[in-house]
Amino acid sequence: MERKSGVLMHISSLYGDYGIGSFGDEAKHFIDFLKDCGFSYWQVLPFCPVDECNSPYKSPSTFGGNPYFVSLTKLYEKGLLERSELETQKQQNPYSCEYVRLFHTRNSVLLNASKRAKNRDEIESFIKNDPYLENFCRFMALKESNSYAPWYEWQTTETNDDTLFMWKFIQYEFFSQWKEIKQYANEKGIKIIGDIPIYVDLDSCDVWSNKNYFKLDESGRPTGVAGVPPDYFSSEGQLWGNPIYDWNEMEKDDFKWWRDRIYHMTMLFDAVRIDHFRGIESYWEVPGNAKTSKEGSWQKGPGEKLVKALKEAAGDALIIAEDLGDITTDVINLLEKSGFPGNCRRPWRYNNRCYKSS
Repeated sequence: MERKSGVLMHISSLYGDYGIGSFGDEAKHFIDFLKDCGFSYWQVLPFCPVDECNSPYKSPSTFGGNPYFVSLTKLYEKGLLERSELETQKQQNPYSCEYVRLFHTRNSVLLNASKRAKNRDEIESFIKNDPYLENFCRFMALKESNSYAPWYEWQTTETNDDTLFMWKFIQYEFFSQWKEIKQYANEKGIKIIGDIPIYVDLDSCDVWSNKNYFKLDESGRPTGVAGVPPDYFSSEGQLWGNPIYDWNEMEKDDFKWWRDRIYHMTMLFDAVRIDHFRGIESYWEVPGNAKTSKEGSWQKGPGEKLVKALKEAAGDALIIAEDLGDITTDVINLLEKSGFPGNCRRPWRYNNRCYKSS
């Protein structure tokens, strides 16, 4: 059996001068470090934008890229930023990501850069060729027009032209810069493992543009939300709040949204880790108005039908199944049938509690 090792390091944790790690030279330097140490893999967290708690696991888009990862230095080298604008983005705290400061200042600098772009036609064409990115850019522009209220409370459908193009520019630069970094890694013999959260946020482009795929009422609020049941870590369980998929509706078009999602990820990474794989076999659904996760119940997931669709969409790309949770025999059987490598192990019991072997 061939054995290889790697390192988990998210882009945000790379060193840098501008409040957060980015797709600048710091990423290439980390790749050089991995190669020098004999590693074969670099694992990252999801690349999508973060929520109000700075988590990429509850993002406004599963397809969009985090604007904070766009290298300001590269924009400066292209003549899209002035030195004085770089100086305003210099970090004030070298020990943590400056998310609050980034939220209030980064977009204004990226807006200035987008106004100086000379390749507008190229950027527009890039976005138009990807309907998911096109929807995301419009969604974010509408968020600003509606004072960042959730989509189900929006009052206007008008967008600011400069803001809309800024988001198109950000996505173009994000994916262009990452393409360069990934190519550099692969040339050094380093493969990238990406990460895909199983759920999306209610206030996301994914739900806004695909309402029929989720369990929502007429006002757009979720009738069921995700979580995990009470266990020995939490007597009330965990109430995540993500809307639950309407799996019956998704099956009608052979899980097209999921197929597109996996294919998109395989274009970014050499391997894709599916977070909370056990939710494909069965998931904990909590009523949308519940106060704690204790009010939820187990529901059957799409199982082998979705796994088949994911494998077809991924092609030769490696899919990894992750799980930390209540792993049942049914979950283990699904993993074994899928052929995905993963950390779902056969459970063992002690005092009638189910644990996983290492």
